[in-house]
Amino acid sequence: MSEVTAPAKPAQARQIHPLHVLIVGRVEKVEVINSTRYTEILCPAFDRYSNPEIVQIRSKRPIGTKGEEIQQWGRIGGFRGRPFDVTDKSTGEVRRARQVILTIDAIEE
Repeated sequence: MSEVTAPAKPAQARQIHPLHVLIVGRVEKVEVINSTRYTEILCPAFDRYSNPEIVQIRSKRPIGTKGEEIQQWGRIGGFRGRPFDVTDKSTGEVRRARQVILTIDAIEE
């Protein structure tokens, strides 16, 4: 049996804006690179047969310590990654593709 943990601190009530998201989960890892914190959050699985999602939140201030359950508002952003070649398996055609990299920045108030 798993141990029951206290729920995360409730996030402050706020008006929702486009591209805002509430992340709920457990802090797995925190790294600081050039004064920016990168916090990996393990989110609960949607059901007992699916894998839990992992997201990374960028912030200037700490949003939690390893093992802590958190609720954090974030802003979704993104950018295009480097182009790479993709080969169509059925036709053999090679084309250039670019992956879109999503980011989540903590809304720090």
